[in-house]
Formats: sequence, structure tokens, C-alpha cells
Amino acid sequence: MSSIETQVSETLIRITTKIPPTQIISRLQTGTTSTMTLDVAALEKELRAGMKGEVSFSDGDRGMYASDAGNYRMVPIGVVLPRDAEDVLHTLAVCRRHGAPIIARSGGTGIPGQSVNVAVMLDFSRHMNRVNELNPEAKSARVQPGIVLDDLRKAAGKHGLTFGPDPAQHIGRHDRQQLLRNSLDDVRRDGRQHR
Repeated sequence: MSSIETQVSETLIRITTKIPPTQIISRLQTGTTSTMTLDVAALEKELRAGMKGEVSFSDGDRGMYASDAGNYRMVPIGVVLPRDAEDVLHTLAVCRRHGAPIIARSGGTGIPGQSVNVAVMLDFSRHMNRVNELNPEAKSARVQPGIVLDDLRKAAGKHGLTFGPDPAQHIGRHDRQQLLRNSLDDVRRDGRQHR
């Protein structure tokens, strides 16, 4: 569901969202617009307070996450890179308290735009990207949400198994995004970016 962000003050934003229709009259939806005002500075501060992973509300990081493999571009409110399930639960609780929308993404390979929105973005690709369990006898696997399909296939292939479907995009988009993220990290370490 798409959102539009409007800056209200230095720390407040107003988001206009589309919600499920309350009525459909003559094939037209009604009652589908809602607005909310968020204190972004308070949201960021509370997210950082209980996080082992990374939290970024910088313009550079937000811009980097504004697109996926499709044509859509929507700048997120902020980006969270959780280290574990506790970080995810913390993020969900904080966003719930603030009324902030959330969106999750891993490789950013969504073509129809499902991995971009004006929301707090959870990016699982950096820290939560492993195969937790692979059971060849049961032909099953438990994976973390940031797993890259090619990594799961490589692990399953050692046992003569695979995982379908076979998408056109494999590891390429994830690698490009990781390269950009690492470059931004290098810039921050060198002190060329402040924030």
C-alpha cells in the first residue's frame, strides 16, 4: 500500500496512506485515505535504545533503500538492520507505539515495488541471512528472512536437492546493494559523512 510523506517540521512527518476500502459503490472505492503524523526523531531514538543491530535515518541510507528491482521509488522513514529476532520484536513494538508503518525486505529484488514504501524498513540481508537448519530426509529447511535463494540452493545442492521457483534475478541485485552499503560504511568510517 503506497504512502506519501510530507515534512511538517524538523522532526515531524505526515504520511497519507491507502487503507482497505470501507465501501465499494458502483465499482469505486471509498474511505481509503488515512493520514498519520509521526515524530521521526523520537522514533529513531527509541529504536536505537534497545537495538543490537543498526538503525539509520540518514538521507544517504534512506535514499539507497528507496528503490528495488522495479520502477518504484519511495524513500523509507528509516532503516533497521536487525541482528536477531529480539531486534525485530523491539522494532515492531516501537513502531506499534509510534503508529509507524513497517516494511520488510531482504535482497530488494521485488519488481512490482513490494519492498519499498514510506515506512520503517527492516533489512534482513546483512545479519539475518543464514540457513538455520537443513533436513535432507524431510526435504525441508528453516532459513532466516534475509537468505539469498542461491545460498539456500547451494546448501541444498550438497544433498541433491534444490528449491524452486527459479527467478530471473539471482544474487546480482543483492550484491550491488551490499556493495553500496559497504561503500557508505567506508565513507562513514573515513568521517566524510556526518549524521
